[in-house]
Amino acid sequence: MPRRKSAGSLQDVCLRFIAKNLLYWTEHYEEYYLGQGVYRFVLGPFNQLNSQLSEDLLTFLVKQQQLSRSALHLLLYGGALQNLDLSSCSRIVNDEVVRIVTSSCKMLQVLNLSYCKRVTSAGFIAIATSLPQLSTLNATKTNLRGLAAQSVFKYCCRLKDLSLKHCHIGDQDIMVLCEVAPNQLSGTQLKRLDISYTLITERGVRAILQGMPELQILQYPSLLTCLFDSHESETGCLDPVLKHSECFQLRSLQCEDFMSVCNGMLQAIPDLCPHVTQLDLRFAGGFDNEGLFHLAQLHNLKDLQLCCEESENITFRCGIMPVLLEIGHNLKVLSLQDIGGLDPAMVCQLCPNLRKLFLLMMKEGKVFSSLGGIPNNSKLQPMTGLIELDFWCQNGDISLSEEALGLLLTNCIALESLGLIRIDTLTDNVLRSVLRKNSFSNLKQLSVHECHCITQETLSELLSATSNQLEFVKLINCLQITRKDYETWEKTAKRENFNIKLEWK
Repeated sequence: MPRRKSAGSLQDVCLRFIAKNLLYWTEHYEEYYLGQGVYRFVLGPFNQLNSQLSEDLLTFLVKQQQLSRSALHLLLYGGALQNLDLSSCSRIVNDEVVRIVTSSCKMLQVLNLSYCKRVTSAGFIAIATSLPQLSTLNATKTNLRGLAAQSVFKYCCRLKDLSLKHCHIGDQDIMVLCEVAPNQLSGTQLKRLDISYTLITERGVRAILQGMPELQILQYPSLLTCLFDSHESETGCLDPVLKHSECFQLRSLQCEDFMSVCNGMLQAIPDLCPHVTQLDLRFAGGFDNEGLFHLAQLHNLKDLQLCCEESENITFRCGIMPVLLEIGHNLKVLSLQDIGGLDPAMVCQLCPNLRKLFLLMMKEGKVFSSLGGIPNNSKLQPMTGLIELDFWCQNGDISLSEEALGLLLTNCIALESLGLIRIDTLTDNVLRSVLRKNSFSNLKQLSVHECHCITQETLSELLSATSNQLEFVKLINCLQITRKDYETWEKTAKRENFNIKLEWK
């Protein structure tokens, strides 16, 4: 049964009271001082709040759509902020706000200006010259460009995380970063750099890889191909950016632009990037089972995402299974889409330490299977660490048998989030059988889409179970779940004061 709503904490009550009476706190400043200048010190009303309380109040005001220009100014003048996220109030963030930040928030370490397009180059230059202690700067979809970007590269020497996504940054600008990084007294501290969807070409990315080999996260759509100076030559050899005696410190590799990745590239990854923990090949093609097997050498891999929608050359038995046999026990996140012969039970057996599992079979002609063999499906052990599970099928696809579905759901005893989309084998009998063995005591989110064989009666057994902690339930286009059923659950939740949100379409 979902938990009942509890009384708010004293802190929440205080924040709500401040928001309710916001005009009382800001009217004097708004009437006499707003827009008249930037002040070095402002006494009251928020200067006694610590950083966390200031952040919480700012977040609360944004959520309630009560954040005014004067309230934002006074919160910033408090000077205690160490973490400032202005991405949700971009309409009132301009150079004036930035000037207050740079003059008052001297303890600031994390600044998020995503979508704040009213901040000009002058504002970013002020940030670079006045806040050199920043460790994180998010400038996604802003007007950061040219000299302003170069100023950030030169003066923000302590940056560890920099996001320039969707900014007008080109190769010329990024070359400044490549020149400055090795010349810092203690070397560059930058560990994560996001240059997705900028004007930076693969040439610029290769310069970054050469100039900052210690970089751990580099977000760029075609990063994988940038590891090589050229594609396969006539001899089939590849030229990596760094010498064979060196390697990158990259922890993440991704393909986001539907690129062609040959077997040779996959073969080189373990040598070039031995520390990779996350590999996303959902938008890559051009390799086969043989190329995929080289991933078995990535012994640090924790997160593997793979889609074979357009490929018929990769199968579960010959491509995925050999990799999982070698490194499956290390994986924490696994996403497999449109892989012929995919056996969910076998995946769970080979990857017993998974935290998140996404199995999708959406392309016509691609179906699930049950391989059996070693290890035997009947010996499936409880997935004590799995907290998120998503199953997607095509309408009418029953290749995921009732027995296999029931076995999996029964053994996923720690689930917090469960998504079942177009699973025609999700029947009343299956769910009842599962509930007799697995009470889903940790379940908080449930999404059921287009599952037409489940009825209100059985689903109610799950929703009203005394052991679950459900907070959010989404039911979309399930033919046997009617509006009347939804309204009945809504009335029950309201009457019992359950802390649960229900959605139905």
